[in-house]
Parts: sequence; structure tokens; C-alpha cells
Amino acid sequence: MGKVKASKVSSLKPKKKCCRSKTRCLRCPYVIAKMKKYEAAGITGGELKKCLKKARAA
Repeated sequence: MGKVKASKVSSLKPKKKCCRSKTRCLRCPYVIAKMKKYEAAGITGGELKKCLKKARAA
């Protein structure tokens, strides 16, 4: 998949089921839902990168 910008993660198509591995993948439904929530809150730029890291670690 390569590098994907944090701002583009919320527009990805989620997988049908979450694998729940230690570091969640970018297409995990949980990660995409969290990123949509953060973008709706108005978070952008470097702060959005930190949120992506936090969402994938959960």
C-alpha cells in the first residue's frame, strides 16, 4: 500500500473485518472511523498524524 497521508486515511475503503493485530492496518474499520471522527473535529496537519499513530496503536 505504501505511504498514505493521514488526511487520506478516512477516505479509504475499510476491510470487512478487523484483524486486531498489534499495530492495526490503515484499512481497519476502527482506524478509519477514528480518523473520520478526528477530521470532523477539525484536526489537521501534524496533529492528525499523531492521531493516526494513536488510533493504530489502540
